[in-house]
Amino acid sequence: RINDPVKLGRYQPTKITTGYSGTGEFGFGGEWGIRINNDGQTYQIIDISLHTRFNTLDSVLLRFNIYSIRDNLPHTSLLSDELFVTSHKHDKWITKDVSAEQLIVDQDVIVTFEVVRLWYSTTGGNALFYTHGKGYDQSDTYRRASSLDRWTIQDDPPITLYLTVNGYVP
Repeated sequence: RINDPVKLGRYQPTKITTGYSGTGEFGFGGEWGIRINNDGQTYQIIDISLHTRFNTLDSVLLRFNIYSIRDNLPHTSLLSDELFVTSHKHDKWITKDVSAEQLIVDQDVIVTFEVVRLWYSTTGGNALFYTHGKGYDQSDTYRRASSLDRWTIQDDPPITLYLTVNGYVP
């Protein structure tokens, strides 16, 4: 039996932001994410959501990932396919439906996003700012500068990033 969907993670945007503007300040594919602690439940992941405060770029291609944890750091991806999503100018919520993945999770996970490609505007300021989130006290922030770099745990406030899940009742 499946319970009603619930949100796990930082799902309430605040007015605090972190991000970039211009055309040369965006970095090279770094990942940023949060830990989602499991309280002993088994659940199916329905979607992943991220909130931006300002997006004046024409488009942004993002990759979401869900990792198992080893030594308190992201370890291996739990996904069978890469999860790409495109955000367009002025989008606030970026959501990727992952229900087709049939991801059943019974452990803590780390959920991340990575900026894969940017399409700059020729007429705008090219800003992309993520909203810091609240609503979930038990998460660390994880970052790495590129996909081949090592993971670090940051003191940065977590961004608004969460999973929508259906909880299974045994």
